[in-house]
Amino acid sequence: MPINIEVEFTPTTPTTVYYSGQLLAGNVRLTMGRPQRLRAICIYVTGSGRVSWTSYTAITDKIETVEHSGNEEYINCCTCAYNAASGSSFELPAGVNVYSFKFTLPMWLPSSFEGTHGYIRYAVDVVLERPWKFDKIFKKPFPVCRTLDLNRDLSLSLPAQIEYKKQFVLSYATRGILSITVNVLKTGYVSGGVIPIEAVVANNSSYSINKIAFSIRKIITYKCTYPMKAEKEEVTTVKEKFVDCLIENEQISFMERLEIPETTPTTLHFCNVLNIAYEARVVAVVPGLTANPSVAIPIIIGTIPFATDVSPSSQSQPLLLHEEQASSDIDDAPPPSYESVYGSVSTYNNN
Repeated sequence: MPINIEVEFTPTTPTTVYYSGQLLAGNVRLTMGRPQRLRAICIYVTGSGRVSWTSYTAITDKIETVEHSGNEEYINCCTCAYNAASGSSFELPAGVNVYSFKFTLPMWLPSSFEGTHGYIRYAVDVVLERPWKFDKIFKKPFPVCRTLDLNRDLSLSLPAQIEYKKQFVLSYATRGILSITVNVLKTGYVSGGVIPIEAVVANNSSYSINKIAFSIRKIITYKCTYPMKAEKEEVTTVKEKFVDCLIENEQISFMERLEIPETTPTTLHFCNVLNIAYEARVVAVVPGLTANPSVAIPIIIGTIPFATDVSPSSQSQPLLLHEEQASSDIDDAPPPSYESVYGSVSTYNNN
C-alpha cells in the first residue's frame, strides 16, 4: 500500500477562505500499509506570486521574442512534526499517524488570485524526508482573502465627481460641446454592495447619443522584473448595464444602481508582481465617433464595510445635491467566498 497523505483544516471559519491575520490550523493524516523509514516529517505553509507573458517586437526582417517573468514570496513557515537526530532516521509504524499544525497568517498577505498572466497561491506542503530516496511531497492549496477595512480611510466615504467635455467644430463660427458629469456618493465599497451612479449628459453638438453604458471595471496590472521591468494591463468588466436613449441638443440625467458581484478586493500594498484596481465607468455611445466619450471614477473594493453607510433615500435625485436626504444604513459584510478571492469575470471589449 502506498503512502497516503491528507491535510484536514480545522473548521475555524464557516467558509473555506481564510482572512489574512487569521489562525490556520489542521491535521496531517499519514496512512501507510507498512512501516516507513524517514528522516523528518515537515509541514510548510507557503505563499508566492508569479507573473509571466511573452512579447513580440518586429526588428527589420525578424521578430524578437521576449519572455517576461516576475516572482515574489510572501510566506514560507515550517514546523517539524518529527525530526530525527542529525544523520540518523526513524521508523514510522504502519497504520494511521496524525500530526496537528497551527500557523497565524500575516496581516500583509495579498489575496489569492488566478489570472491570465499570473497568480498568487497559498498551500500547506507536507514533506516526508526519506533516506536514500526522493522526498515524498504533498501540497494542499487554500485561498486567502486580504483584510481591507474601509473604516481605516474615511476619505473613501466622501462623494466624488468627474466631468468630461468634448468640443466639436460645427461650422466656421459655431462650436458644439458634449459633456458628461458622473457622481458617486462614495468611493469605498464591498462585494455584495450597490454603487448608485448618477450621470448628467449634456449634448449640444451635431452628434446623437443613442446609448449610455454603466459599468464596474477591474484593471489588473501584471509587473515583471526579468529581463527588465515591464507591465502588462488587462481590463475586465465585473458588471455592466446599458440604457437606450436619444439625446440631441438637450441635457438628461440618469441614475443607475450596479450591484458588485463577488470579486477580488483591491490590491493596495505588499504585492509587487500584480495590482488590482477598480473603477465606475460611464460611456456615451455616439455613432460616427472613432472613440466614445467616457468618464471613470476610481473606487476601492474592500472586505469590511463602513460602520455606518449613507445611501440616498430617493434614487431619482442627484447624489451630491440631495445628500441631506440620505439615511443611515449598516452594511453586513458577507463571509468571503471562493469567487470573492479568485474572482469570476469575462474579458471586456474596449472597442
